[in-house]
Amino acid sequence: MSSGGECGVEPFEVIWLNINGINSNKSESSFYLLIRNPLRSNYSIMFLQEPRLKEDRVGHFEDACNWAQSKVIGHFTSNALGSGGVATIAKKDFVATTTNFLVNEVSAEECQHVTFSIGTTQFSFANVYMDSHDGSKRGTLCNTMREVLPIGTIIGGDFNMVQDLDLDTQRPHSTSPYDNGGWQQLIDMQSTLQVNDLWREENGDKRLYTHES
Repeated sequence: MSSGGECGVEPFEVIWLNINGINSNKSESSFYLLIRNPLRSNYSIMFLQEPRLKEDRVGHFEDACNWAQSKVIGHFTSNALGSGGVATIAKKDFVATTTNFLVNEVSAEECQHVTFSIGTTQFSFANVYMDSHDGSKRGTLCNTMREVLPIGTIIGGDFNMVQDLDLDTQRPHSTSPYDNGGWQQLIDMQSTLQVNDLWREENGDKRLYTHES
């Protein structure tokens, strides 16, 4: 997603990726490849979902990003089980063009709120991972985001639910009902924050997916 051009700021690009686990921070690991590829790209910020970091491991990844000569800064969540979670990695040269670049956890392990200014323009992003098994937890997170996030926040991540069961799901090999718990709270959050699903808005009633399996 690109942002900035409409408000007189040089456009920049961000990306959300579900990486389904980080297992190693060694120099030959997929984590370093994950960092190197965006450094060669136009993306200024990389929002990750499901790093699945245990509490005793998160420091290794923070150190891998945040040493003095590193070209990125990283903010990671963790928990005792090493499940779910989110992480935000930004290029240092981009952060240097901003003021008050802050990453706060809106909900532990589930949502990072990233704010910064470029000149007089303020930006607000949310990086989200919602529980894949518990609709009530998804609903609670939506309620929290609705109460805490500023209007117009750009939200991306893995929601583990959809807006429209007919348009937004593809389950040819499943006969069980799709668990879309939290849907009403999601719609309420959208309304309060005045945000739209840009993917669905762009594609209308076409059955196009951000992920196919």
